[in-house]
Amino acid sequence: MPIKTSVFLFLLFFSSVVAQVEQGTGLEVENYREVTVVVETLGPDAASIGLTSERIKNRAELRLRGAGLTLIDLSLGGYLYVNINIVGNAFSILIGFERLIYYQVNDQVYLTSARTWISGGAGTHGESATYILDAIDEYLEGFLIEYLRANQ
Repeated sequence: MPIKTSVFLFLLFFSSVVAQVEQGTGLEVENYREVTVVVETLGPDAASIGLTSERIKNRAELRLRGAGLTLIDLSLGGYLYVNINIVGNAFSILIGFERLIYYQVNDQVYLTSARTWISGGAGTHGESATYILDAIDEYLEGFLIEYLRANQ
C-alpha cells in the first residue's frame, strides 16, 4: 500500500474517532438525579466550635435535595467531595466532584479517581460553625449551577 494511501486512511479513521469525542466539564453523568456526598473527617479544632462532619453532610444533602437530587450511598458516575480544615480561627473549604477516570498508555489501561470540578476558599470563622456552613452553601450553589447545566 503506498504511503499516501496509508496516511489518508489513518487520517480518515482518526477524524471519525475525534468527531465522536466532545469536550466536557467533567460533571456529565448518566443519571444526574442521583448523587453521593462524601465528607472528609474533621480535625480536632472543628469540635471546639461545634462543627461536625454530620452537620456538614446534613447541610450538603439538604441543599442537593432542594435542587431535586436524590442522595445515594454509592455512585459509579461520581461523587461530591467536601473537605473542611480548621486550624485555630482559620478555615478552608474544598468542594469537588470526583469520578473514576480510565486512560491508556500503550496497551495498558489504568483506572484512578480524579477531581473533575473544584471550588473552595479560606477565611476566618470567628468561632462560628454557622459562618462556615453558610460558606459551604455558597460553594454548593456554584456546584449545583454547573452540575445541572452540564446534565440537563
